[in-house]
Amino acid sequence: MKSERYSREIKVHISQKNKANILSSILIIVLIIFGFSLLCGSFMKFEYIRAKLYSMFPYHCEKYFTEAIYKEIVSRTRIAGVIILFVSAAFFQFRKQIGRYIREVAGSFSAVVKELTNNLKGAFKGIGRVHASSLFIILMLGIGIRIYLLNQPMRYDEAVTFLRFASKPLYFGLSNYFSTNNHLFHTFLVHISYLLFGDALWAIRLPAFISGVLIIPASYVVIRAFYNKHAALLCSSVLAGSYIMASYSTNARGYTLLTLIVLILLGLADRLIQMGGKALWLIFSITAALGFYTMPVMLYAYGMVMVWLFITGIFTKKEGPRLDFIKSFFISLMQTGILTILLYLPVFIVSCFVTVKKVPSFRQGTLKYYIANIPSHLKQIFLSWNSGMPLKIASLLAIGFILCLIYHRRLSKYRLPIILAAAVWLIPLSLVYRVFPYPRTYIWFMPIFMGMGACGLIYPIMAIFKSKYIKQLKDMTLSIIAVLFAVLITLNALVMLPYFWSTESGTSWGAEETAIFLKEHLKPEDKVVAIVPVDRILEYYFNIHKIPAGHLKQEVSMDSSYNVYVVTNQDYTVEGILKEIGFEHIDSVKARNVYRYKETSLYKIESGKIAYE
Repeated sequence: MKSERYSREIKVHISQKNKANILSSILIIVLIIFGFSLLCGSFMKFEYIRAKLYSMFPYHCEKYFTEAIYKEIVSRTRIAGVIILFVSAAFFQFRKQIGRYIREVAGSFSAVVKELTNNLKGAFKGIGRVHASSLFIILMLGIGIRIYLLNQPMRYDEAVTFLRFASKPLYFGLSNYFSTNNHLFHTFLVHISYLLFGDALWAIRLPAFISGVLIIPASYVVIRAFYNKHAALLCSSVLAGSYIMASYSTNARGYTLLTLIVLILLGLADRLIQMGGKALWLIFSITAALGFYTMPVMLYAYGMVMVWLFITGIFTKKEGPRLDFIKSFFISLMQTGILTILLYLPVFIVSCFVTVKKVPSFRQGTLKYYIANIPSHLKQIFLSWNSGMPLKIASLLAIGFILCLIYHRRLSKYRLPIILAAAVWLIPLSLVYRVFPYPRTYIWFMPIFMGMGACGLIYPIMAIFKSKYIKQLKDMTLSIIAVLFAVLITLNALVMLPYFWSTESGTSWGAEETAIFLKEHLKPEDKVVAIVPVDRILEYYFNIHKIPAGHLKQEVSMDSSYNVYVVTNQDYTVEGILKEIGFEHIDSVKARNVYRYKETSLYKIESGKIAYE
């Protein structure tokens, strides 16, 4: 019997070894093919590539894709191909070690998946009927407000994302970074949604919507792991009704996707402290790499998580496991770096990250200027998170955040608060980098802030229920409070919506109605003039309503033989727009208002009336 069992174990081991060797061989072969493909692709003719791009961008191809730029792309492609071939040679040299690593990961993968599944079930199991019902009501409220906002008018940033990247072939959309609007992993998901469901607003926003909905239960799981179920419930209620979170859940950008990834990363970090395992570390590394692939500002969140993970692991592990933990930690860093580089390789080849330097919010300032403006920047972030939220609730959560910091050791099973890990990472990074990104860049931190605020807020209430006579009322009372918070925040967000929506991410109320009007009145030779943010929004609705995009022009001739329609919003007059496109002297231009809907106005300049003085 023993010999049969031993023989069976040897066969299993050999089988696993063979599978691992096959996988490592496939990986090496894929790298070799990829490297040679890059080298071969670098010999494609300029005219062929230019013709492909011209079919997608006829008005920009000549200006932005020159032979000089193509030569730079060719040189970077060849460098990348040679590097990939060198990496494949290194993998071949260490194929035995790679095969061993694959066996170890595969051996622990099923156990890790089972453990994660059990932990996820455990987060929602045994929480009590009242608590569970409250969480369900909160989730439904969150889904409800997001569905309500799902078909709000198209915004400028998401129009650019869709028109310039997500609607194009993946080889173009995932290699061009001439605009920081291109959140690559999100662009990939929008492209898939576009292929499956078309170019309707809800289809374009589906990845952001699903991510925004999943943030609600994900924040519950993470805050419960770090604090307690009551703080988790209250945090979920705040995020469910929050205007800013609901808004970005219905905005085809990568912000809610990044927030969800950060929450998953925090949940995995908690599990790594508790259980570890090579498979779990690999899942952690892949998740982090996808975060970087969504947006480079993942560096802020990733550094925070890694600082917290390292310090917490050092202080909670015993000497033997501690050494294994440190080794796994640095292997994970390397894995994340390699995966991120591979994912961004097409961007490096085609775009070389030159766009970031052109964005005003990413320009480096002096140290003195940066330090002086930190308070106002933090204030902007705080106000952004609390947009549309009742002032009293926002104030209570801020007080709760302070209380959570003070009494952290009593409230959490971990010594190090996440906020301190964030400070350890972000302060030196910010002083070196010295830029002020848009407040929305930090939306991934909002669940952490609200979770800590919720924990500190309910701490005094939980202290009241320590008495055995009223302890049974604790769940019901705290659940009712959480649901009331969700209802009040949601209603306030809906009431305050008109005051925020008109400026959020660049909007133009009435753009679709204007497009419909133009469809009925445009002659084949007429032109339509609009500038940021109206131009791209109008272009989207032109596509939706099958209006030829050739009508949209920013250049019109001096002695035109066609009508020119000028689209304005609350920020620009018709005179201002004509000056913007080069008409310095417009006194003789007679523009007649022919249509107006909400903040959008349409002016018509009849043929022959465009002239310089």
